[in-house]
Amino acid sequence: MKKSADNKKPSILMASNYSNRTGYAWKNIYRLFEQIAIFSKENEIASLVSFKHFVPDIGWPTESVFDGILELQPLSRSVKDIFNWIREIKAHNIRHIYLTDQPTTSFYYALYRIAGVRSIIVHNRVSVPDPNPAKPERGFIGFIKWIFCRMPFIQATRVYTVSNFVRRRLVVKAKVPSSRVVKILNGVDIEKFAPFDMSNHSGPIKIYCGGRATIYKGIAILIEATALLRDRFYLNNFEVFYAGDGPDLQYFKSLANNLRLRGLFTFLGEVQSTESHIKRADIVVVPSIWGDACPSAVSEALAAGKPLITTRVGGVPEIVGNCNAAILVDPGDIYGLAETLSRLIENPVERTYLANRARQRAVIALDQRRYFAEVKKQLSLDMGVRHA
Repeated sequence: MKKSADNKKPSILMASNYSNRTGYAWKNIYRLFEQIAIFSKENEIASLVSFKHFVPDIGWPTESVFDGILELQPLSRSVKDIFNWIREIKAHNIRHIYLTDQPTTSFYYALYRIAGVRSIIVHNRVSVPDPNPAKPERGFIGFIKWIFCRMPFIQATRVYTVSNFVRRRLVVKAKVPSSRVVKILNGVDIEKFAPFDMSNHSGPIKIYCGGRATIYKGIAILIEATALLRDRFYLNNFEVFYAGDGPDLQYFKSLANNLRLRGLFTFLGEVQSTESHIKRADIVVVPSIWGDACPSAVSEALAAGKPLITTRVGGVPEIVGNCNAAILVDPGDIYGLAETLSRLIENPVERTYLANRARQRAVIALDQRRYFAEVKKQLSLDMGVRHA
């Protein structure tokens, strides 16, 4: 343990299922942890944060914000780890637990409650391979799930989901009672991603895509669409910039090389921050082909006021909303993506229209401050404390 909390005060433990040095996407969760810690302090509740692995002296977490930093294995089957959890619960008077991406039902929750925990919150951000809305689980398996999700003591007090896509999966497939599942759409820092003037921009159209280098992110689709822009639409006044690293990066590079895309498709590698790359882009593409729960790449493009082309998968349509804030294409549709890109490349008026609609959508529906406020309001209900 890095730092101890006053065990006379009730505590909330924010338990993550990853290391404190895990990459960019988790920074959104880090910021939420800090907001929960501030909220807890206002209610005279100590705040603890735990990691699967804790690496000291990397700048996060900020020790001044939290009352304690622990290293715990989330829901480990090891008897030693179970006793570690129970020992820490008792030692720090932990009355509330906030879990990231953990099961909605677990026999461990009964043990935590016996040790003194009053509320268990699970925040579900899990993406899945199937990009389509979940189909209801029926028959004997559905019945067993229905029974299991209604057994006392082993259920999470409440489950927060980042989109209705995730909420539906939990309710109709996992059979979690709908009354226990609350959707809170993720937010984005709209000030950080505020657009800047590109009226003096000249040269080729810059197309940006960022994401982990895995097949399910649709990067190969974008590479092949880039070749179509040249070969079928006879365009060469553009360049695609892709930022990301991962297990399929070499495959993507080989594909781009085989399609002779030098000068049209550039690999930036892993970048520390996507902000500057998004802001310099004329068009942003998020070509995901799987069930993304609530991808931050979409929210950030909207906040930056960029013409956005993305796909009808997972929670993406919910982020975009019904306001023409982006263009949605079918996942895996190479020709449809290329055709849409060609239209935007050659139509600055449409790009301007989409940019304005994107920024409006982000300001109205995706402001990070709104997100934090909604989480705190729901926490106050589930923890039985006041909400300022």
